[in-house]
Amino acid sequence: MYDSDNVRMITEEFLKQIELIVERSGYECVHVGIRTDFGKMKVQILIDSLGGINVDDCELVSKQVNKFLDENPDLPELDKGRYYLEVSSPGVERPLYKLNDYIRFQGREARIRLNGLLEGRKTFTGVINSVCEGQVNLSCSEGEKLIPFELIKGGNLVYRFNFENDDNNKNKKKGRKKS
Repeated sequence: MYDSDNVRMITEEFLKQIELIVERSGYECVHVGIRTDFGKMKVQILIDSLGGINVDDCELVSKQVNKFLDENPDLPELDKGRYYLEVSSPGVERPLYKLNDYIRFQGREARIRLNGLLEGRKTFTGVINSVCEGQVNLSCSEGEKLIPFELIKGGNLVYRFNFENDDNNKNKKKGRKKS
């Protein structure tokens, strides 16, 4: 299996070991990737939980994964044990890697990038209506699109800042009198 972001090969066994460590620590393992960043190998792990993720959560998982990686420097994924580890939250515009991610986030807006053209385009943004028979049903401004999962290069949730509330807050501040 190849990491979607780079050339490094990830074995199923490596992936399962990292996912197990993350889940035993009480978190969801969103993604495990290995890539080269500025000439150094980076093991990237995205974690999540219902209450969100903070620095302490990342530190806890980082210590557990680091221990495993340090004890297994001959793993084929690692360059003779030389790597750096990054554990973080997927963020508000959470990446969608698996078909189950699209199922889980039905009703949410997503941006989907494709490996090739579909109706002359490589990118679609809309609300995930459903997932059926390996296709994501996306409700876009120009109508519904059925996107085969095997065409999806990557996707992520779309975060829209609520400007209406922001304008109301500004108006409230303007109306206040100075004492």
